[in-house]
Amino acid sequence: MIRNILIFAVLSATYGDFVNYRTHQGPVILQRPQTQPAFNIPAPQPIFNIPAPQPVFTIPSPQPAFAQTNPRSFPASISRPSATTPIPQPICDPINKPLVDEIHNGRAYHFSWCRNYGQRYTWHDAVHYCNTLGNGFQAVSIEDKPEDDFIKYVLSTENIPHVWTSGNKLHSYYWTWQSNVNTGYTNWSHTGRRGLPQPDNDEQNENCLAVLNNHYNDGITWHDSRCDALKHVICEARQFYH
Repeated sequence: MIRNILIFAVLSATYGDFVNYRTHQGPVILQRPQTQPAFNIPAPQPIFNIPAPQPVFTIPSPQPAFAQTNPRSFPASISRPSATTPIPQPICDPINKPLVDEIHNGRAYHFSWCRNYGQRYTWHDAVHYCNTLGNGFQAVSIEDKPEDDFIKYVLSTENIPHVWTSGNKLHSYYWTWQSNVNTGYTNWSHTGRRGLPQPDNDEQNENCLAVLNNHYNDGITWHDSRCDALKHVICEARQFYH
């Protein structure tokens, strides 16, 4: 009991002192202390910089399909082809070339297939055909390689399968030309119908000389042939005009 009284007295005295103190100091104002963050949080930053959008590829400005250039100029040493440059004439042109189809090395040549609707002749008829042309025409005598090459060119260009020449051995054991010129030049094929080198007299009466256009995969070469076979003919004469 006495203890409680003592505690009350102490508390009363303490409260009185507090009241007296606040009386002299003024009213008590309680203020909330400002809170401080446990740590500073920086302002959010982007994880990485995103560049401004760019086009996937650059579209160039349209260009003409072909570059426009100035017309080609020719050097002074080269003249521009003339608009009137003549075009090579075809071999067969009976209107403009009624008799002579080609001139080669000073000789005039006449090709029978360019006329008469491509008619073919036996050897005898072919020789006669050439003689009737006049102006010294005969069936062709192939006397050297340049002339043989010319005949090859004509047959190849015109796609003629075969032609008669003047060559024969009708009255001799030897091959002769109607021109009676013998230079020793020959172009006999290495093969024939039986696969034998020419001349082979395969049919026992092959006494006339023809030029065949690759009949046996042997190029344009000479073959002995029956004189009654039907073929075109090339006629020749010394050049008689210029």
